[in-house]
Amino acid sequence: MSVIATEGGLPEPRTERPSTPRLAEGTELIGEYQGSGFQEQQYLVARADGQVIQLPRLLFLLLADIDGRRDVEQLASRVGAGFGRDITGEQIAFLVEQKLRPAGLIAADHDGVVVAAVRPDPLLALRYRAKVVSPRVSWAVAGFFRPLFWPPVVVGALVALAALDVVIALQGGFGRLLPSAQALIHRPALTLLVLGTAFVFAVFHECGHVTACRYGGARPGAMGVGIYLVWPAMYSTVTDAYRLDRVGRLRTDLGGIYFNVVFLAGLAVAYLATAEPWLLATIVLLHVQTMWQFLPSLRLDGYYILSDLAGVPDLFSLLGPVVSSMLPGRPAHPRVAALKPWTRRLITVWVLLVIPFLLYFVVLIAVVVPLVLPMVWRSLVTLAGGIADAVRAGQVAAGALGVLQVVLLVLPWAGLAMVAVGTARAVATAVLRRLGRDTTSPAQIAARTAVAGWFTLAVLAAGLLAGVVLAGLGSRILTEGEAGLAAASSAVGGGVALPAWPDAVAVHQLAALEALLSGLTSAVAVDGARLVALVVGLAGCLALWPVVRRLGLHAPAAALAVALCAVVSLRGSVDPGALAAVWLTVAVALVGRGGTDRVLGVAAAAIGVLTAPLAAMGLLTYGACALVSGSRVRVPARLLAGAWLGAAVAVTVVATGDRPLSVTGSGPVAESLLPVVLVGAALLGVIWQRWPRLRPAAAAAGGFLVCVAMPGQHGSTALLLVAPLLATLVAALLDGVTAARPGLQRRLVVAAVAGIVVVSVAPRAGAAQRGPADGPGSTAGATRSEGAASPPSTDGVGAVDGRTGPAACRPQDAAHAAASPAAGSARATAPESGPAPAATSPDRGRTGAGPRPAAPTGARDGGSAARSGPAPVQRAPRQQIGAGSPVPLVLFAPPVPDVARAVAEVNRAVRAARDIGPAPGMSPGN
Repeated sequence: MSVIATEGGLPEPRTERPSTPRLAEGTELIGEYQGSGFQEQQYLVARADGQVIQLPRLLFLLLADIDGRRDVEQLASRVGAGFGRDITGEQIAFLVEQKLRPAGLIAADHDGVVVAAVRPDPLLALRYRAKVVSPRVSWAVAGFFRPLFWPPVVVGALVALAALDVVIALQGGFGRLLPSAQALIHRPALTLLVLGTAFVFAVFHECGHVTACRYGGARPGAMGVGIYLVWPAMYSTVTDAYRLDRVGRLRTDLGGIYFNVVFLAGLAVAYLATAEPWLLATIVLLHVQTMWQFLPSLRLDGYYILSDLAGVPDLFSLLGPVVSSMLPGRPAHPRVAALKPWTRRLITVWVLLVIPFLLYFVVLIAVVVPLVLPMVWRSLVTLAGGIADAVRAGQVAAGALGVLQVVLLVLPWAGLAMVAVGTARAVATAVLRRLGRDTTSPAQIAARTAVAGWFTLAVLAAGLLAGVVLAGLGSRILTEGEAGLAAASSAVGGGVALPAWPDAVAVHQLAALEALLSGLTSAVAVDGARLVALVVGLAGCLALWPVVRRLGLHAPAAALAVALCAVVSLRGSVDPGALAAVWLTVAVALVGRGGTDRVLGVAAAAIGVLTAPLAAMGLLTYGACALVSGSRVRVPARLLAGAWLGAAVAVTVVATGDRPLSVTGSGPVAESLLPVVLVGAALLGVIWQRWPRLRPAAAAAGGFLVCVAMPGQHGSTALLLVAPLLATLVAALLDGVTAARPGLQRRLVVAAVAGIVVVSVAPRAGAAQRGPADGPGSTAGATRSEGAASPPSTDGVGAVDGRTGPAACRPQDAAHAAASPAAGSARATAPESGPAPAATSPDRGRTGAGPRPAAPTGARDGGSAARSGPAPVQRAPRQQIGAGSPVPLVLFAPPVPDVARAVAEVNRAVRAARDIGPAPGMSPGN
């Protein structure tokens, strides 16, 4: 059920008054909202699309007098007489245009101007759903089961279940529960039978809601499936139940639970007759599901029961007003003051209980997701292998169970991603509407909300990759180059002088950032240098967003650029290239702004070049190409471009290998990444041919790719420098190809980002499964010593996959994905389209969760009854929703009795790192 409020998103006052307003086709005046928790009486009106609108008395009287023949002056006279107050024609015109027309209750003007009807978007609603059963079939199903709601049948079913439960308990049901569960583990066919029973249980639950709706005198709507939060769910639309009194609405709320009772009674009889162990396990599981439905903190049946008892459509819409009213020194919020005293106390208690629950849920997700995702991947790999073995052995039940387990394992993560994006969009919409309600049109707000949603997707992808890398960072040993930089940084942090050029600038930055992040080092059990590298990579990825948007790329393409950059940048490699890439990205973002920002951008570029001199090659190549990219290039420009290009070649020569400007990188690039380099070069060729304006950037990226392919310690530095540039060019390529088909672009970006996350997580999950002697390059019992390279295999950019010593052995968790049946239902929002007027109260519908332990059954979208003045309150369709640790490498600066001697030792260590090649018999790559 949804509520329309008056503030935000409404059209500007019209200069012309409608002469004879007409009701929209299909509008039905229902009458008083019975059992209301508001101090003033509320009224209900139904739209043709099934959405129910809650109105104050004044607007309801106005709607009742609109017949398509009376003008605003005549309406003012009649409404004023009925309301007991003088009303002018201008006031009537204002109410029609600003209140009723945005709610979709007034027909289009004669000049063809149409105002889109409002669609509610309540908190924690069932947004992702698909209709399966039409309203006509739902009506027929409700008629078939209607006799089950005769009072003698209801009493008999409740007494029968209580008696059967007692009999099962007295016959030793509790003692047989564990053997019953063990039988499911050893016999996959029985598990499939339990899951099938749970599915039928969920469908029967939804039949209970629609049957109760029809029994009370309302007309049920469609039924279908969807994803509620992170659970598969089923729903049934019972929006029309709002026309019923409080008893009728409560009957509809409890109808699904009552059908659960009937179903459980039948299962209990079957168990007593057959003594099948799987039936006992199913009975216990479905009892738990039924009790779960009474939880009022989500849109389950318990939430709607509480909502109808209080007489307030959308409890979640009152979270903010109630909290605001409880602050010391603050008056009661108008929406809270409009409630009856007992209703106000009841909702306040509910708010005090639900806010900690929601906060715990959010924090739990934020903490657990990065740690659990690799385990999920391992479980998927294990399940895939088990499915293949079952198919080869002809075990149909085991194979089918494995497929179902894979689906149940993936669905929660898909739901979690959709919830995160939906929440970000809702927050962005609320903020933008508040900031720009007087100057920003609904179309602009929708566009900005979409951009915020894509930015959220980019942040989630980058943050997820960073979390996965962080989880395994403590068990990865440093390369010799990284060890040299980390030792130099520690020495600088201990008060020792800077090392020699050209590492001095990078080492100084690393030391400063280590000091800044020192409080987090012990918390995440990772040494400071690697934590700094990870934070720098994440900052570089996020700084790429404004750069790509300034280039004119659409938000989906910008999200793809951030995700692509994260694949390379978020490796935790201690390398000057990561620092320089961030400085150059910030420089590009600032230079285009002009004024003081341009000066700051030039300074940032200079710092980037000093951090990694190889970056100058890219800047010079870009400038040389830009000078000759025009249609008419004069001779001085050609000469200057040639000079810059020659300088770029010179920088490449002196900044690679063991030459004077070569910084200490994390190591050569793994051979496994060379095909990626070739693909990148091919894409650059396409960009060069199709988009002349991108040729300078393509030339710079090509120069960096040449450096990546060259052997030497500079390979990782060049790869980190080219990562943001290449990611931007690939995103520009996609944006240019799909500019005329935005829907295709969105789908491709979502698929690409999902693939990037999976491809990035999979190798780390596989590495976690291998023992210390399993993985490539791993050497059990190896030790580190100064001047001797341990034999690790690099993971792309200096990331080492092998582990050394007994401490590197990490006990493996058993990969498993237990699929337990669950059914449920919850009520979700109903109207399918239209912008929402100020406050909304969601659809009244029922939904049931699919197989999953304690999945929700019976939550419906609620709505708020808030209004400012005579504000319409829109109720969307009610829908029932049923639905031992590795030791980290920590480098300490050794005691320094003599400063000069310590500086000399640090410099020797850095120089030695450049001369060290791979160990005998080892390849520098994976």
